[in-house]
Amino acid sequence: MSVIDLPMLKQQTLDELRHDLANLEDETAYQDLSQTQGFHQGRLRLMLALGGINEAEHDQLELELLQAIIRERERRDS
Repeated sequence: MSVIDLPMLKQQTLDELRHDLANLEDETAYQDLSQTQGFHQGRLRLMLALGGINEAEHDQLELELLQAIIRERERRDS
């Protein structure tokens, strides 16, 4: 039976989310913003379901993600 290290998984999830949000302008690495958005929303939902983050943390992180995606889409469209 495998045991999940929730604090480590939470930190890894947050680190990867922050990295991606900081680098969304790299259109080569982040060609499909919808895919990036869906990937991170899925990870946040998983962390919420596992109890790694609470609902307030989930909502705040998802809001940050959506705001960053919207800003980048607007930048690319201009």
